[in-house]
Amino acid sequence: SAAIKKMAEFKAQDCANTVWSFAVLRCVDSPLLDALSSAALNLMEVYTTVDLTQTAWSLAICQCRDVPLMSAIASRSVPNIWAFAIQDIGNIVWAFATLTFSDTPLFESSASASQLKIHEATPQTLANTAWAYAILSECHEPLFDAISASALVTISEFEEQSLSILAWSFATLAYCNRPLLHAISKASLPMLPEFKTQGLTNTVWAFAVIYSMSSDSGLLTRGMFSDGDASSTSEAGVQQK
Repeated sequence: SAAIKKMAEFKAQDCANTVWSFAVLRCVDSPLLDALSSAALNLMEVYTTVDLTQTAWSLAICQCRDVPLMSAIASRSVPNIWAFAIQDIGNIVWAFATLTFSDTPLFESSASASQLKIHEATPQTLANTAWAYAILSECHEPLFDAISASALVTISEFEEQSLSILAWSFATLAYCNRPLLHAISKASLPMLPEFKTQGLTNTVWAFAVIYSMSSDSGLLTRGMFSDGDASSTSEAGVQQK
């Protein structure tokens, strides 16, 4: 209530930092969020890329699908997207996808900007970006080609969750990139005991979907089941998104 009373004095960074803090604490205060939303809309013209990313991420964490505020964030972000760091682009599209809020101009501009900065992306950012586009059925081939190229270089740095998310995203959009899929399968094998159930099932599902679309009948067996034959499945089938 104290923050609400002082809301008229809040600057853009104050709004962004406050909503971020409550999101980190997983504390959803509807009256405060409403007050912050109104203040943010009035200050949107001076929101920085960091303010925009923090606010979108926080709304997603709080599961607050504030349509006017999300629309304003998108409108403010599009003309400034080239100033966003690659992680911030990944976070903002992740936030919109989490809230199932589709905004074509935002996703198109984010795809274009991401391609030039994709070499700076961490495995998690690559996976989250692919996931966001897949969730909203936004298939942008040049972006996914760039994600594939970057992931192939850094595949050894991927954790099991990012591998699973990446495979699931490509399969969901029916986008087959054989070199990437083979790399994912080889990187996944040593980590299978670390996979959570959802991650394991999503990964297997992804390979099955790609296999069903592919004329390469050996894609699944040569990849997920190592360089041998399908007899190695019993070892690979040990045990996330």
